[in-house]
Amino acid sequence: MAVSIKDYNNALAEIKELELERSTSEKEKLAEKKLRPVFEEVLKKKNPDNAVYSLGEIQEWILYFYGADKDSNGYVSAKELADICQDENQKQVAEFFKFSDINSDAKISFSEWVIMGFICAEQESEYGRAKKA
Repeated sequence: MAVSIKDYNNALAEIKELELERSTSEKEKLAEKKLRPVFEEVLKKKNPDNAVYSLGEIQEWILYFYGADKDSNGYVSAKELADICQDENQKQVAEFFKFSDINSDAKISFSEWVIMGFICAEQESEYGRAKKA
């Protein structure tokens, strides 16, 4: 069976794409492994018993992530965040991005969004968004 140049090139392109996906996946696993100790430190920090968030506030924070993730790749890029925060102070948006992107890969994962962008930010702001019980 003869293989055409077109078939050969298509097969090469598929192989390269699979290799790229595999290397990206391995890089992401390595990044998550490096982040785990930071996340655990944030999550183990004792929070006041009277800091209360409604389920609606938590859902809103999570939905904001999915709203910002326009390409549905599971990450929020700096551009995606800036686009969804057009009415916000762009310097504060950039600071939030830098703070939340703990592994400096130029994107915010869902873990970074929740742990750094919500929990750690609340701890550092002394629970500014929390209702006091």
